[in-house]
Amino acid sequence: MINGGGGDGSLKRGFPNHPLLTSSGSPLASATSTAAPALLVVGTYFVPFLLPILPRSSSSDDHLVIDELCVVSLCVQVDLDALKGTHLGMYEQRNVTVLVEAGESASEVVAAEA
Repeated sequence: MINGGGGDGSLKRGFPNHPLLTSSGSPLASATSTAAPALLVVGTYFVPFLLPILPRSSSSDDHLVIDELCVVSLCVQVDLDALKGTHLGMYEQRNVTVLVEAGESASEVVAAEA
């Protein structure tokens, strides 16, 4: 799961729900960024969410979202989905491709949920 998952960036460091993720014992796997352009939008009540960006003819590297990849158990995932209201259609869980830092100049492509 990319931290900030479910389009719910409130799990990101510095946002309101990050302590829930850290208290769950879910380890931080790596620093990461989205492989495809996206926007992290902070809406009403300081609730952030991730939006995909359609490809453009110009460079869109500046629209990669920097985040963290966390490993969560199925039990924690169920709790996070309930928190985010995915069962109510408030957020949508999506498969995303992320770039995980693999060294000074390399990145590894990894499948994650956001």
